[in-house]
Amino acid sequence: MTGLHTKYPYRSPGDHIFVQSSCRRLLSGTKQRYEVRYVDSALGATGVVTSGTRSALPAIVVVAGTEVPAAAMTALIDVLGPSRQVFIVDPPGMPGLSDPRYPVRDLWTVYGQWFDTVLAQLTSSPVTVIGYGFGAAIAVSAPRHVHVTDLVLAAPIGLSPIRQTAASRWHRWRWHTDADPQSAERFLRVVTGTGFKPDADLVALYCTIGAHYLPPRIRPLVPDDAITQKAEHVPITIAVGGDDPFLTEPVRGALGGRVPQASIHLLDGVGHLIPLEAPEQLAALADSAISTAPSPAIQRPGRSSTSNHVEDM
Repeated sequence: MTGLHTKYPYRSPGDHIFVQSSCRRLLSGTKQRYEVRYVDSALGATGVVTSGTRSALPAIVVVAGTEVPAAAMTALIDVLGPSRQVFIVDPPGMPGLSDPRYPVRDLWTVYGQWFDTVLAQLTSSPVTVIGYGFGAAIAVSAPRHVHVTDLVLAAPIGLSPIRQTAASRWHRWRWHTDADPQSAERFLRVVTGTGFKPDADLVALYCTIGAHYLPPRIRPLVPDDAITQKAEHVPITIAVGGDDPFLTEPVRGALGGRVPQASIHLLDGVGHLIPLEAPEQLAALADSAISTAPSPAIQRPGRSSTSNHVEDM
């Protein structure tokens, strides 16, 4: 990390070890075989959860975010793993298996270069990239495009201003203040759709994160030129939950304005934690051939969408 200015976003030195241990315990419950490998980068060791085997289908590389670390995406592993390789990457500085420090200067430039470095070490074959939360902004910021054939952004953060609901703001604060099972479960319920019920293992992970991790304050948005450059080289699909308390209707409108080349799909009954709530729908979007025609209008899977690949969800 020579020459990089970084920050440790945990309450006390060594607190990241508790989060990493909790992530490993949660991973042990997945139905698919997996392994955790580490990739070197300028931001330190990057933890990568790998699953599945090589097949005719392109590999999936998922960039995790602050709200859902790689270890919590076992449902997505269960859906994608039987048919292809899956790599789920924890960005450094976010709760998960990677180096605990994040860059404080030139945020998206540094993170974008970091992802290019990691991707080159994972595979040289074409891949579909899924970026979740802040991981979506990282995927957009990566300057190289040669290996990425499709880009799916799930509940993207960092591309447009956020206007979260009062309830989500309150329960997020309580989650990091009380850090007990009740506050963690309430937070999980308020940021997800009505049909999602977190199990005890997931609540335990979020208790650990709430007790030890302090999420960084507001970050700058990804620059317009980075978005334009990515959209010129890679088809982009955006998936947003209809019940997402962070990406509310005004935010979705702003998101469409900043990424007009993207096809935006509204997932009814789904909140912010798309990889946990709707892994099948997210996998279907990743599997589908993304239309190259600009389609900024919000589409609802299985309803009035004009995209054939969404009708099957």
